[in-house]
Amino acid sequence: VASTLTNPFEITPALIFAMLFVVFRVVTNLAKSHFGDAGLFSLSFLIGVTDIDPFILSIIHDQAVTGLMVSALLVSMMGNTLMKGIYFSSLVKEARKESFFKYGLLALLHLPLLS
Repeated sequence: VASTLTNPFEITPALIFAMLFVVFRVVTNLAKSHFGDAGLFSLSFLIGVTDIDPFILSIIHDQAVTGLMVSALLVSMMGNTLMKGIYFSSLVKEARKESFFKYGLLALLHLPLLS
């Protein structure tokens, strides 16, 4: 068992996170400047299928948090919740129906929070 453990402080995960942060920052700025708020929301949902932490940091970096940012982050979390439900249901086939319901409901609970 000890031979399968890895060091959590390796440089590779940190570099991947940094690369995602830069990419998400550039793509977020491009989406907002070219497509406005709708582009930001669409991008937020698409990013939800990946790691949302770099997106969250890139969207709030050096800016005051606005209602638009909070809504974009909620859309991103909603997409992330849906993808987790899909991942889980594909891995645990016995609980597929229950996981679709549970994760779908959790994603829908984000909707009233959007402004």
